[in-house]
Amino acid sequence: MKIRILLFLSILSLLFTCCNENDSGNSNLNDTVNFTVKYSRNSSWIDYNYEATINSNGLLKIVEDVSLTNSSRQSSYQVSQSEMNLIEKLLIDVKCIDMNDRYGFDNENAPTDLPVTSLKYYSSEISDSTIIYFPKNNELPLALDTFLTIVEQVVLENDTVKWQQ
Repeated sequence: MKIRILLFLSILSLLFTCCNENDSGNSNLNDTVNFTVKYSRNSSWIDYNYEATINSNGLLKIVEDVSLTNSSRQSSYQVSQSEMNLIEKLLIDVKCIDMNDRYGFDNENAPTDLPVTSLKYYSSEISDSTIIYFPKNNELPLALDTFLTIVEQVVLENDTVKWQQ
């Protein structure tokens, strides 16, 4: 009986030690001093590519290529501090999840001509990316869905040239 109790206490202390080590190792997850977020939408049907890059300084760079019309453009904008604070806060949540490589590609009811969305982030020591086509309801993790929505909103509000065409 004493051996079982001792074994149980040993396992329990080992478990707490591992959790504490993981907590101290997660300090990198909260480190968003330097980061880059890349959001892109591509369509092979019309050979269209739209890429928005936001860095930790608030610089939003847009590169858009439409081969069908032989047009392209590059633009730069400064994102507001409140938008950057929101992106940084949500990025901390996204870093805590293990994103799948792809979402929505196994949906049999999906149309076949939608653009593909790609999201990548780079931080001091952590990076991850995913490709999204036509996800089912609740297929995306909540943190990723919220982050993607905010990034799309920030791009839409700042890239005024795209929406004037």
